[in-house]
Amino acid sequence: MAIRRTFCDCSFTISLKRRAHCAQAASFNLSIPSTKMVKVVQFLKHLKLDTADLPNCERTPPCTPKATLSPPATPCPKTPKTPATPSSPFELKATTFCFRKGPDRSVVYQPHGHPKQAVIDGEIWPPIFKPKNVRSAKIMRVEDTDVFIATYPKCGTTWLQHICSQLIKGENYQAGRGNELCMQSPMIERMGGQFTTTLNHPRILKTHFNHMNCPKNTKAKYIYCVRNPKDCLTSYFHHNRNFKIYNWGDGDWQVFFDLFINGQLAFGDYFDHLLTWLSHLNDENVLFVKYEEMYADLESHIYKVLK
Repeated sequence: MAIRRTFCDCSFTISLKRRAHCAQAASFNLSIPSTKMVKVVQFLKHLKLDTADLPNCERTPPCTPKATLSPPATPCPKTPKTPATPSSPFELKATTFCFRKGPDRSVVYQPHGHPKQAVIDGEIWPPIFKPKNVRSAKIMRVEDTDVFIATYPKCGTTWLQHICSQLIKGENYQAGRGNELCMQSPMIERMGGQFTTTLNHPRILKTHFNHMNCPKNTKAKYIYCVRNPKDCLTSYFHHNRNFKIYNWGDGDWQVFFDLFINGQLAFGDYFDHLLTWLSHLNDENVLFVKYEEMYADLESHIYKVLK
């Protein structure tokens, strides 16, 4: 059955389709000029459909009966809900805390097929990182003589650490058992701001912080190294498979690729990280280095770092 009515150049179409053992609701096509809306509304109020023509079958859902109104009940006191994190084996016990500052413990999680990671104050970190160290690193006191090597993971960080350490310490530079590079030039968010106070000056500090999180001093030096994201992704994939902390020895490439592209890996999104530093390329105390160019011409880049 099809009914077509015309009113003031406005079309109103009702189409009802029959199918075997199934009822279909009425569908409406309206094309109504705004100047005639009032008249159309009045017209629609008087439109009636013959319910006898509508199909009837057992699959038609019954109408929900209206509930009988009753006097409002005395409200029960609200119990504060315990915040929870999806896919996390750790249930948060705190009932009140600032969104920017989470619980004192990191929330470690590992969905099936993913590397193990942690959430600290809404950011993703390796599972062994501690909230107090990450927070203290963000607000640590930066000395005028400090040198920061800032990168996204697997973008030449260790390479630049060795270069800077040899340039500053010269013949006194040594790195071995009991005197590892990670202790001489620590990752500040891993070790915490307090640990950096035990280092000799000038300090060479490693960080994977984006620019917003990185502690700042206009007289300190910052070296930011960027690498082709394809190579960074490949190296980071093997890094996650080889380090036991991620519990991902048999990790799948496609899973890791999806996590990388969507910024769901430790230290955040590669592209967002890069963008925060790109806006500071022209800062006097920031040196921007490309991994591929440094590999092609190491000597000239050593001179750049030295200056």
